[in-house]
Amino acid sequence: MGATLHRSARIAIRATEAQRRRCFGLLRSAGDVRALVLDCNRQLREWRLPPVVTYQALCREIAGMGFGELDSVGARSVIRRYSTEWFEAAKRRKAGEHAGFPRRKKGLLAVRWYHTTFRIDGDRLRVPVARGCPRSCCAWQGVPLPAGGHPVGHPAQ
Repeated sequence: MGATLHRSARIAIRATEAQRRRCFGLLRSAGDVRALVLDCNRQLREWRLPPVVTYQALCREIAGMGFGELDSVGARSVIRRYSTEWFEAAKRRKAGEHAGFPRRKKGLLAVRWYHTTFRIDGDRLRVPVARGCPRSCCAWQGVPLPAGGHPVGHPAQ
């Protein structure tokens, strides 16, 4: 099997005050997703039941829930990171290292959108939002393009 290449980029956006509020709303909603998962697992621990930690099980837990303007792809990116953190801690503990399971809530949490889940049209960035919400669009500052001419994170089509 071939090696996997992961690319990511942080970009600066030029947003109006309203767009900035919406962006921070998405970050707050991502923090709410993590808080929900932490609270559910805390309750399960009190009831002496096993925690829900696999990505598939967490997806079932949040299915049908709404988190402000955050779409299901953004919510799944949060639970994917939670699940990865949990299993990494379990692996480290099994190896005898000191590792803590994720238990801290965060007010603002970064949201990751993966290839094909967002669009870049010229200098406009469109991120997905929940159904029924107005489309989200912000201007972004250009990132120097690599030799292939595609933005970082966008393989050649």
